[in-house]
Amino acid sequence: MRKPVEESSATTSKQVDIPHDVVSEQAVLAAVIADSDGEAAKLLDKYPADTFLAEEHRATWTALQELRRRKLAYDPAALARYAGPKCDVDYLAKLTDMRPDVPDKVDLDHFVDGLLWDKQ
Repeated sequence: MRKPVEESSATTSKQVDIPHDVVSEQAVLAAVIADSDGEAAKLLDKYPADTFLAEEHRATWTALQELRRRKLAYDPAALARYAGPKCDVDYLAKLTDMRPDVPDKVDLDHFVDGLLWDKQ
C-alpha cells in the first residue's frame, strides 16, 4: 500500500507516493507471539486489527486477539482456526524464527510508533 503525499508550490502541485513498509507490523506480531502472556501481548487489548495495513497481518491480529480473549496460549493450529485462510502460519513461524526474543520496551515502542505512523 502506498500513502499519497501532496507536494505543492506556488506554480505546481503533485502527489508523491510513499510505500508502506511492513517491518514494523512484522516486529509487533513477532513480539506478541513470543510474549503471548506477557507485556507485549497487552498490545492486543490496545490496538484494533485495522491498525495493520497488510490484510494478512490484520487477520493474524484478529486471531491473536481471539486467542487472548479465550485465554489460550499461542498455538499455530489454534491461530489458523480463528484466522482462516488469510493467515499463513508458516509465514508467522518464519517471523518468530527471525525474531525469537521479545524486544525490550524501547525497541517495541519504536515498532509500535512505526505501525501507528504508517496508519496515518
